Amino acid sequence: MKINKKLKVVLFLFFFLPSCTPLKKYHPPQVQVEPTWKNQSDQHLSNDAPSPLQIESSYCQAIELLNNWWEIFNDPLLNQLQEESLKDNYDLKAAFQRVLQARNLAKMSRSLLYPEISFSPQYLRNQMLILSPLSLSSLANTNAATTDMPNQSSLPNSDLPNNVLRFLNSQYLLPFNFQYEVDLWNKLHSASKAAYYREQAVAQDYYQVLLSLTSALATHYFHLRDLDFQYQIVTDTLQTRKKALEINLNREEVGMITHLDVSRAKVQVFNAESDLVEIQRLRAVEQNIIATLTGRSACDSSFYLSFHPLKRTPPKIPIGFPSDILLRRPDILAAQNSLAAAYAEIGVAYADFFPSLNLSIGLGLESPITSLLFNWKARMWQVAASALQKVFDAGRTQASVDLAKARFHEQINLYYEMVLKAFEEVENALVNLKEYANQTKVLAESIKYAEQTRDLSYFRYHRGLVSYLDVTDAERELLQARQNYALAIGHRYFQTVKLVEALGGGWEIKQKTLNENECSN
Repeated sequence: MKINKKLKVVLFLFFFLPSCTPLKKYHPPQVQVEPTWKNQSDQHLSNDAPSPLQIESSYCQAIELLNNWWEIFNDPLLNQLQEESLKDNYDLKAAFQRVLQARNLAKMSRSLLYPEISFSPQYLRNQMLILSPLSLSSLANTNAATTDMPNQSSLPNSDLPNNVLRFLNSQYLLPFNFQYEVDLWNKLHSASKAAYYREQAVAQDYYQVLLSLTSALATHYFHLRDLDFQYQIVTDTLQTRKKALEINLNREEVGMITHLDVSRAKVQVFNAESDLVEIQRLRAVEQNIIATLTGRSACDSSFYLSFHPLKRTPPKIPIGFPSDILLRRPDILAAQNSLAAAYAEIGVAYADFFPSLNLSIGLGLESPITSLLFNWKARMWQVAASALQKVFDAGRTQASVDLAKARFHEQINLYYEMVLKAFEEVENALVNLKEYANQTKVLAESIKYAEQTRDLSYFRYHRGLVSYLDVTDAERELLQARQNYALAIGHRYFQTVKLVEALGGGWEIKQKTLNENECSN
């Protein structure tokens, strides 16, 4: 009857003892967010002026629900490279393995909430001297078959006292052991929550690596395409200069000009060829970087991106509201989960101030001989409970709590700083897009008048009104304006990718088309 009462107490503690937490419920930090972006209206620009370089003006395409953010550029080769990078990039694969590590750590922490059940068969055989209350002569007449005890004739009792005998014992055990720590102060639950939030933070870190990877690939891809644009500009300029050199050579032969004009024309030709060599060098470097990002070796000679200059300005990006990035950016979401984990770890540290309770139950079979091992009378059981309360630890527990609190407050400050940096990155991208768009308009006008100056210089030169120096100056200014225009177009692509990255990557657009205000250029 006493055993039944003890079992009831154990079962009550095991299943019904409520856990208490010394901490208040966690609430995420509140961030003051502006209702709109400061430069939001600047994202919707008026139509670009027609370009003398025949660049197609930007248009706002009808955006359906995109699987990936880079599809908005409508570039099949970019889409293919992005898919290869998601499949074969080793940094992304390593980040995924970190997610698996965090997931298994969370499972390990969660398993501590449940009892541990183990099966540990044992065989024990020992021999020793024991002190007997009976004399050796009377013990020899006793039947001790169950203990494998040797009889008197087999013992060298000439050198043993009468009340001492040598004892041989065998023991077979088949026990099931149950171990359980009662979570009195929510310590194990807090540790499990902390591990869960750490897992979520690592998962968001994976998405951040993915976003950084795809953004870097898109940036280098558009840089390569911008170099193709510059290569086309310099190639056209080189052809023009070679024709001018040929004309000057013919005019020198008939004595119309001096060799000075010929030498200046040759300088212009070789300068253009030098620019082409530099562009080819930069293009090869960009191609190697893209190969590495897609999981290929830069030594792979089969990997080559064909010549394809940029032919239009980048599409507009739906930017939403400032509050959206708090729910979209992977680094901010990771910081939110790290903050929640740090708060839960305070509860883990604080629970060490209070006593802990451990329960253990053993059930099984035990017998000194194998023939009785599976007999009902060979059953055995044991119930144990132990409590532990720290009395003195020289301030170690309090230091642990203070450490956890300091880490939590550190995470709060890092979170607020990350949010401010996110807002800054979006606003910077919007400002850059605005100014580079204005710059392309100005450069388009510059190219138009530089072409007029170049044509007028050639006209006056052929009539002997000016020297060839005026022609070279006009040619150089025209080339510089065209190259600056190409750079500005490239920067608009780079900043578009930066804006996407600052906004958090992929977005959900439920309507199939954007509003007229959002689509206007």
